[in-house]
Amino acid sequence: MPSVVGRFSKTSEVPKVIGLKMEKATELLKSQGLNVMLDSASDFSAEVGAGKIMTQFPDPGMMVKQGRRVWVRISKGRRAVEIPVLRGMSQRQAEISLQEC
Repeated sequence: MPSVVGRFSKTSEVPKVIGLKMEKATELLKSQGLNVMLDSASDFSAEVGAGKIMTQFPDPGMMVKQGRRVWVRISKGRRAVEIPVLRGMSQRQAEISLQEC
């Protein structure tokens, strides 16, 4: 019986929201009958700017039932790295210090 009931549910294609701000992504997902859920964890990304969505699940292009949750994670942007003082070091010492950053 459950397989018959699920077959008649409306489905939507998950749009790509990676690279969008949360507000725009929410609007886009709701227009497809999907709900957005924010992953509490966030990570640094060199590719995706701060405040934009860096990952989503399910992946773009998947067909899912309407009302399904789409989990997104927000980027913190590039990781700030403190460069050590290299003045007075040999080239080898400077390379080692930079590799430890």
